[in-house]
Amino acid sequence: MNEIIVKDVEFNGDVIKAVQDAAGIIWVGVSWICNGIGMDRNMKDRQVKNIQSDIVLKGGCVKFDAGVFDPNNTTLAIQLDYVPLWLAKISITPTMQRDYPELVEKLVTYQLKAKDVLAAAFLPQKASETDALWQEIR
Repeated sequence: MNEIIVKDVEFNGDVIKAVQDAAGIIWVGVSWICNGIGMDRNMKDRQVKNIQSDIVLKGGCVKFDAGVFDPNNTTLAIQLDYVPLWLAKISITPTMQRDYPELVEKLVTYQLKAKDVLAAAFLPQKASETDALWQEIR
């Protein structure tokens, strides 16, 4: 992937790194979303494994070489169109609600709005829609 556009996209008080490749496909760094939601390292590692083993999600992920998302490490990224499906597959359990209420709140926000905000960052015609989404989030 030679000609890529890398962007840091602000969402819900967090920064998510995403890229658009030469074919126009938008890829989102899995660890960036996990960090934004508030997942610890074990939770993040589990999500990476889940994506790579899921029959549908593994078709929409790729590892980017060091220097694209992270200067020193390869990074798993997922196609923007797969983000809602991935996030919807993260079950919010009663234990999760009790032990990680802030994470649950952020996860719900990401499940409902992250894809649109990320898409708008690469598609200028959606800028006014992004502004409206930000107003809803705040």
